[in-house]
Amino acid sequence: MLRLGDAARQAWLEAYIDQLVSRDAETLDGARDPARLRRYFEALCVNTAGIVEDKTVYDAAGISRMTAGAYERLLSDLFVFEALPAWSNNRLSRLVKSSKRHITDPSLVTAALHLDERGILRDGKLLGRIIDTFVLSQIRPEAQLSPLRPRLHHLREKDGRHEIDLLAELAGGDVIAIEIKASASPICSLWH
Repeated sequence: MLRLGDAARQAWLEAYIDQLVSRDAETLDGARDPARLRRYFEALCVNTAGIVEDKTVYDAAGISRMTAGAYERLLSDLFVFEALPAWSNNRLSRLVKSSKRHITDPSLVTAALHLDERGILRDGKLLGRIIDTFVLSQIRPEAQLSPLRPRLHHLREKDGRHEIDLLAELAGGDVIAIEIKASASPICSLWH
């Protein structure tokens, strides 16, 4: 197995992102402006695993709402972006209904934002979003292969006081709640 050093890995990931926003995007959806698409991809990377207003993201990239929608569909078709829907229940009216935006591979986030380990560790919120993105990237394929075929969601109150990072909804209304934390000593709590 070939192992890349840090510099080679960063160069490979940056080349992949360049190909993604130029050649791959053109192949799927006709001619796009690679510079604007890259800015939008970077804005999504900064906000991966977060709940932010659409306008915040497309303003950061300097594009219109309509262009942002087209870019999100395009990046989703390229399997590098997904929106994790909010879970809802008729009995819970105080919940956020916005999806959480996720880049599907946390290494793309770090490459697009030119981050190394120290850069990630300096920003606790970013560390949490990268770990959240990593956990979803590991659970998503497992969920798709599971005979139970759970649907994945997130849950958050509108005031932001309470949230569940990842919620797997099983047939019959059963749910599994997963809280994702950056900790040197993780714990597992089972509720019945």
